[in-house]
Amino acid sequence: PAIPHQPTAAAATPHHSPSSRLRSPEARAAHLSPAVDRLRLSDPRRCVFVAKGYQPWRPFENNCEVGVFSKLTNAYCLVAIGGSENFYSAFEAELADVIPVVKTSIGGTRIIGRLCVGNKNGLLLPHTTTDQELQHLRNCLPDQVVVQRIDERLSALGNCIACNDHVALTHPDLDKETEELIADVLGVEVFRQTIAGNILVGSYCAFSNRGGLVHPHTSIEDLDELSTLLQVPLVAGTVNRGSEVIAAGMTVNDWTAFCGSDTTATELSVIESVFKLREGQPTAIVDDMRKSLIDSYVYGPVLSTNVARILVCLEEVGAQYELVPVDMVAGEHKSPAHVARNSSLKGDLSWFSRLETSVVFRVFLTYDKLYLYRVTCNFQVCVLRKGGSELLRESNLSQSAQVDVWIEVEAQTFDTAMSAISFECFTKPIFMGGTTNDQIVQENVVKLIKALEIYEARLSNYKYLAGDFISLADLGHTPMLRYLLATPHASVLDAYPQVKAWIRDIMKRPSVKKVTELMKIPSPK
Repeated sequence: PAIPHQPTAAAATPHHSPSSRLRSPEARAAHLSPAVDRLRLSDPRRCVFVAKGYQPWRPFENNCEVGVFSKLTNAYCLVAIGGSENFYSAFEAELADVIPVVKTSIGGTRIIGRLCVGNKNGLLLPHTTTDQELQHLRNCLPDQVVVQRIDERLSALGNCIACNDHVALTHPDLDKETEELIADVLGVEVFRQTIAGNILVGSYCAFSNRGGLVHPHTSIEDLDELSTLLQVPLVAGTVNRGSEVIAAGMTVNDWTAFCGSDTTATELSVIESVFKLREGQPTAIVDDMRKSLIDSYVYGPVLSTNVARILVCLEEVGAQYELVPVDMVAGEHKSPAHVARNSSLKGDLSWFSRLETSVVFRVFLTYDKLYLYRVTCNFQVCVLRKGGSELLRESNLSQSAQVDVWIEVEAQTFDTAMSAISFECFTKPIFMGGTTNDQIVQENVVKLIKALEIYEARLSNYKYLAGDFISLADLGHTPMLRYLLATPHASVLDAYPQVKAWIRDIMKRPSVKKVTELMKIPSPK
């Protein structure tokens, strides 16, 4: 919602602080903190910044929606008035030597990025823009930039229109007169479009003259069509750790991007690549559009608890991934095509995952089941560490040690018992055509009960296994818990109220809920 704000005298004049025009990366970094964290300060080629937002204003404290409060083009940058000086200085320090950075409000509000649309040729403002704001912008922007207020009923122009210096995509219901003004003022070709079925094209994509990022659910066919239309490479992705509202979480021109502080390392890498922000950036993303769509590929059956564990971790860090099913019953995991993905390994291959960083992780079945589990766990740690997750508690030595201890407890007790139970109750009768061995099941139910007794005692003193914080030690249980809850033996949990409460808690976590819903366990015939 728009937050009323009366324009002040400060809004009527451009603000340029000589002290903020710092040229060296190190000097700029010192000036930007704490409003902006610059990644890889020693590398001056890196041009993606993480902006923390409007710190002084309580409703927007630590707000990650950078694109709501700013508008960046190749000719100028607009920053909303009323934000912290650090937030403003972040933009000015990087841009003021090249283009003007102007503080302003639009329609008496600070959500300027959602209310206006512009490029190097012009700037369009909604009918709510005051005369004072209009004149202020005309005074501050370069002479060649045409600033015009338009009478369009869809007044959030930034949500309804996306453009670069050559092409504009618009809301399908935009007035014809507005379409003509867009073409005249911005000097672009105009196309009425949707993005992944969404009519608010300005919200769900961001593109420059060099590349673009669109809604993660955009189909390959639509990506190809839009890329041809815009004549730039496009990638389907997210910002701010999985946010689909691209333009709210970032603002970009041909050489710099500012992103919300929740944006993950993977998301930043994709942004750097598709917008070609670094000198000497490889153009592989242009040559192979499909590979750029996904951060990770996971090969394997979702009913595999090890695959499910990996998916939970990928969900936790907001990675874009694609699950490629592997029919192990049909022996697809032994096929030449699948073996070729892991040609350096021996044994029955379970799945393969390729992370965006080109670091290749391979997990494979051997006769040593515990080794497989440990490799899976190591992979989970790599994913969580890369995504900056707190589930490992690596910043606290004591807490991190507790996480490691309870991961080991799960591997040696709970998982050992549940692996045998799930194999006898599901894998053998459903996928192998065998008969459940009730004796083996009962023997392992006894082992499971012993593990649950340990858990009950621990959870009587702490909310979670490693302490009063959720961690990988808890979430690593969830795939096997999905199987336990689907068996007649789930009734053993009734004797352990603390364990039941813990299970309810962790199973409702969004990442877990999404993955376990994919694990559609068939009933034994």
